[in-house]
Amino acid sequence: MKICIPYKSETLCYAAKELAKYINIMTSQEVEIAENDGDIFLDLLPEGSVKDPLIDDKFVVNVENGKGKICGSNERSVLLGVYRWLKELGCRFVRPGKDGEVIPVRRINDSVVNISEEAFYPFRVECLEGAINDELVIDTIRWLPKVGYNAFFIQFVNPFVFYLRLYPDFYAEAGENRDEAVKAMFEKTAKMTKNIEWEIKRVGLQFHDVGHGYTFEPFGIHYLDAIATRDLPADKVEIVKPYLPYRNGERKVLNGCINWTNMCLSNKELQKMTADWFVKFLKEKNTVDILHIWLGDGANNHCECEECLKHTVSDMYIDLLNEVDAALTLANINTRIVCIQYVNTRYAPRVKKFNNPERFILMPAISSDKATGYTSEECTIELLPEDERNNFNPKGGFSAGMKLFKEWREQYPSLPVMFFDYHLYSTHFSDPSYMTVSKVISHDVKMLKDFGANGLVNCKTQRSYFPTSLPVYASGALLCNPERSFEEVADEYFEAAYGKQSKVVRQYLEKLSELFDQKIIMRTISVVDFEAKNQSKTKPAWRENEEAAKLFAQVEPTINAFAEKLNEYIESAEDNCRRRSFQLLSYHAEMAKLYGKALYAGAVGKDEECQKYKKELQEYAKTNEKHFFQEFDVFLFESAINNIFN
Repeated sequence: MKICIPYKSETLCYAAKELAKYINIMTSQEVEIAENDGDIFLDLLPEGSVKDPLIDDKFVVNVENGKGKICGSNERSVLLGVYRWLKELGCRFVRPGKDGEVIPVRRINDSVVNISEEAFYPFRVECLEGAINDELVIDTIRWLPKVGYNAFFIQFVNPFVFYLRLYPDFYAEAGENRDEAVKAMFEKTAKMTKNIEWEIKRVGLQFHDVGHGYTFEPFGIHYLDAIATRDLPADKVEIVKPYLPYRNGERKVLNGCINWTNMCLSNKELQKMTADWFVKFLKEKNTVDILHIWLGDGANNHCECEECLKHTVSDMYIDLLNEVDAALTLANINTRIVCIQYVNTRYAPRVKKFNNPERFILMPAISSDKATGYTSEECTIELLPEDERNNFNPKGGFSAGMKLFKEWREQYPSLPVMFFDYHLYSTHFSDPSYMTVSKVISHDVKMLKDFGANGLVNCKTQRSYFPTSLPVYASGALLCNPERSFEEVADEYFEAAYGKQSKVVRQYLEKLSELFDQKIIMRTISVVDFEAKNQSKTKPAWRENEEAAKLFAQVEPTINAFAEKLNEYIESAEDNCRRRSFQLLSYHAEMAKLYGKALYAGAVGKDEECQKYKKELQEYAKTNEKHFFQEFDVFLFESAINNIFN
């Protein structure tokens, strides 16, 4: 059998190799790849088939009896079409990694597939977070187009901080050689990041980059993490000082971290330096499709000099973006820029406008109740928080955020919009079966269109597949086609992951989701608060709560009843993918029991016992991480558990 591609490129070659690999697995046929003859042709659709080939994905599959064409609006869309055809033949892609696929043994010369599909949302983006290495991320990148995603976002110029989380004793072990150790690790992570970037382009995904962390780059100072950047390098202090934010009579780094520091944004020289740096950055990294230019992370970290106080933060932000846009235009760089509505920039600018709006994409960073999801309810708060410098106190949650977003939207009604959210960053750990979070993210994806959004950037741990990958799988499917029901997608997923036991497993996980009631567990937990490390001081709703105790008391017997047959399920699994799915449930059962015991002890007022089980839970996760390393982010889990049991 032959597969034909019209020309050689990384992505088309990858699509052809993927197709050849899976045909070989299914049929045991040898498959060749040629440029001028073949049984299945991979090609591009005619120009004009979609509005914007960079972001819009359309594919047409016409393959009958093993012969035909798979065409796409761009090279990535060809790959999406390949996976769509394979799905019609019964292939399923449950999670990243070698044991994450169900590939049937079958003939392909007796099937007829004629499909024409265009993904509904053009921005289907996964964003780097958590504790990672390049192998983990590359496995994720290869999996994403199999389940409908079309973009990947690497945060920071060098995501050093994410790599470092796998080495909690890094600084202690470095000792007096800290500077040398940091330099070596920084260079190592830069090489890892290049591997990731290359894989993003090979697979053909939109490449989103930067976001936070660039602020001090024009001065040659890299963002590492809060510990490594507490003090500016001695030889840089006097150079940087005039551009630092002015607070309490002096210019200084705020909150001990350059990533949380907003510079003197009204300084025109700083704006030009930043724009020039981005030109240099994009010339060196010309693979970036969409550049995120955000401000310092967190709140209440702005300059209070006389000139800055004359302008709103959003107006100064627009000035900065216009300066970057002008510099990129002069350099003939067409990379698009994301303008984020986050903290103070949630407020629309009062005076300034984009000089070249066609370059920009609007992106509200969302704060919503992760137990219930988005709502169409209007904001009822009469007085939204004033845009006062360093007195930011957000109120009104999602509805208030949408009201402020509408003010931006009124100024730029035609610009693309993608929401930025945190469904799988930390709050999902309060739903250990992942069923509630799966339903919420699916609900939210469906609602995106109601707000005029063109997609979602999910800021999430790369390891969010424990015990299932359903929330990622379902959101990918519904970002492509929000008309599908969650129930349909969930049935498809559970059948793929658990085969003959799909209904039994789903009922079990649904029951656990009821017992770990997020509306109780999360009542004092906020994603925004967690990001800013501003943990609630109020008593969690589940503590000393009789109704909560009744739920948590059922966790252990529910797990024990299911676990009685787990070994049987593992041994009788139809394939390696399903065997791995059951193995993950086995480890998950032990953790969920400890989790339930800790919650129950707290719910009946036994605080010491509660802390004992909490520590046992964290210790079990750390001790056994090697058994579910690819699927579960123990670093973020431990932080989230500390927050829940605060």
